[in-house]
Amino acid sequence: MRKRSNENSAERQPRNGCEIAWQPGVVQNKPGTGGAIGFAELARATPDGYTIGFTNTPNLLTIPIEPKTTFTWKSYDLIGNPVDDLGAFTVSQSSNIDCLTTLVKYAKASPGATTVGTTGVGPEDHLAMLHLKRRQA
Repeated sequence: MRKRSNENSAERQPRNGCEIAWQPGVVQNKPGTGGAIGFAELARATPDGYTIGFTNTPNLLTIPIEPKTTFTWKSYDLIGNPVDDLGAFTVSQSSNIDCLTTLVKYAKASPGATTVGTTGVGPEDHLAMLHLKRRQA
């Protein structure tokens, strides 16, 4: 089974990024709802020093905006940031679109011809698309 990128990072990071003696542990994935299931479980965990979560910051910030959740970013203490997770607008290499301005011009000139994909409703890439749409209206 192929591991997702944050699984690999979570398993690697404590050894590479902390000045502590590594102890064997268990990586327990809590998939679903963009991370909300795992974020809620981590927020409920007993602060025993043995439970460490690897969170996705954009989702951690945006999921509580819409649905009622049992967590917010204030539910956690940051102990390390191994990744800068930058977003990007991308198109197929075979497209004639070479910049965001060209994409916007094309979308305006061809209503209904442009398709947008995001990771779901609420994450930062979805909010970025909504922001672009609002600015171009």
